[in-house]
Amino acid sequence: MSEDIRIKLSHMGINFNKTLKKCEGKDYDYRLFIVMYKNLVDAVEEFYRLEAKNSIIHVAFNDMYAKKFDELKKLEKSLKDRGMI
Repeated sequence: MSEDIRIKLSHMGINFNKTLKKCEGKDYDYRLFIVMYKNLVDAVEEFYRLEAKNSIIHVAFNDMYAKKFDELKKLEKSLKDRGMI
């Protein structure tokens, strides 16, 4: 496993593990959070498994990762603001 994938997965874990645990076994927005998180983890793992050499592809992936990470943060904030977690 490359250092980049460890960094990204660690970053996600540090930010979202508590929320994931609070969402387990629940429906609707909780499940949406879990699915979005797992999809982002899968995307990170698949991207680094492909070992793309083109720097443009890396920049594009990092931009998309940042956007999806921000979407997760917004959903997490929404869950907190509504007193759901």
